[in-house]
Amino acid sequence: MNILVVDDHALFREGLSLLLSKLFPSTTVREAKDIEDAFSELRNAPTVDLMLLDLMMPGMEGFEGLHRLKAKYAQIPVAILSMSDALEDIRTAIENGASGYILKSADQKILEIAVTLLLSGHVYVPPHALTMLSGKPSGSFESTLPNRAIDSLTPREREVLVHLMEGHPNKVIGKSLNVLEGTIKKHAHAIFRKLGAANRTQAVVIARKQGFEAR
Repeated sequence: MNILVVDDHALFREGLSLLLSKLFPSTTVREAKDIEDAFSELRNAPTVDLMLLDLMMPGMEGFEGLHRLKAKYAQIPVAILSMSDALEDIRTAIENGASGYILKSADQKILEIAVTLLLSGHVYVPPHALTMLSGKPSGSFESTLPNRAIDSLTPREREVLVHLMEGHPNKVIGKSLNVLEGTIKKHAHAIFRKLGAANRTQAVVIARKQGFEAR
């Protein structure tokens, strides 16, 4: 796996890179000091599995930098790094193509969960922003749900759902419940099917709208 950290503050960028190398020892972490440096890194070694991008950098011009990156490297998931926890900022980032939004104030455990989810192809936003994603227009995944679909989940599926709501990756859930990671994947797919969700984020949104809460 390859992660590219793009941030103009050297101390933060270098510190984050060291932490990521510690959390994910089999991952190569590269750095870029601004958007142009990021393009240079991608030209020299275009295989990047995740980019962590500071939104407030010279040359970014709001979301223009993100637009440029996604236009040329649409296959690379990009997670925004930001000090702002405003829902509107998070919503705008996701609507403009970001796969995630990580607060710079997040602790090591949250960072590990966020990056694990992003590398697995999932969306990550801070917990307080999950309900924001439920503001979908008519005809969305929620509009076709039967009432209280949550009631169709088995006790084990409910246990797994609690872990999903807490942001735990499948491997961690498996260890906690003493079952194989493959079994957790099967439970997760069953949860998605019963709730009418396409992924973890949608499942969590639906569960909360139907009154199901984590521990």
